[in-house]
Amino acid sequence: MFEMVSTRLSARRIGQPGDVAQAILFVATNSFVTGTAVTVDGGGMISP
Repeated sequence: MFEMVSTRLSARRIGQPGDVAQAILFVATNSFVTGTAVTVDGGGMISP
């Protein structure tokens, strides 16, 4: 299942906990980012 899903993602791989952690760190440490939702899905929203 993971292999099939990864071929459909723009990132061409399944996300890892570190991918989410990087997004959290970015939002938490950038004072210019306010009131936003960050989608961490490897391009799943834009993939056909």
